[in-house]
Amino acid sequence: ALVSTQSTGGTLQFYSRAGMQKPVLMVEASVTISVSGETGTFSIFESHVQCGDLSQNNCVTDVSADTFPAFNGCNEFTFKVSPDKTLEVMLEEVDDDKMLKLSHDGETVALISLPPDNCVLDKPRQRVAGLAVTRTSNLPMICKVN
Repeated sequence: ALVSTQSTGGTLQFYSRAGMQKPVLMVEASVTISVSGETGTFSIFESHVQCGDLSQNNCVTDVSADTFPAFNGCNEFTFKVSPDKTLEVMLEEVDDDKMLKLSHDGETVALISLPPDNCVLDKPRQRVAGLAVTRTSNLPMICKVN
């Protein structure tokens, strides 16, 4: 039997904000979600707009809080699709607010390091103050911020 694959995707843009300044784009993550039968796959490509460097990591087990990949393809994350459940991605700041964690059903989808003020490592990390979500199809993509 043939199983059709559906895909949706978009971009998550994470913004910081200092005082009364306009929001500043810190990190952009291009997300593709594919579903085939009962199996779904997240694919994420991260790009640090601020403090970007040439480092690479898999976004889960070898992420350093002190590197900021400008172009980085993350490991794919596979999940079980449930027809009666909405696909949710949780966002939270972890590791003394040095990292942004994306998770699904308690499992880590990706860890993204948060850049420090003015890209100086001993300065405080910028906090996520805003999130913009754009979609490339009409399939739903839902994010929750914790």
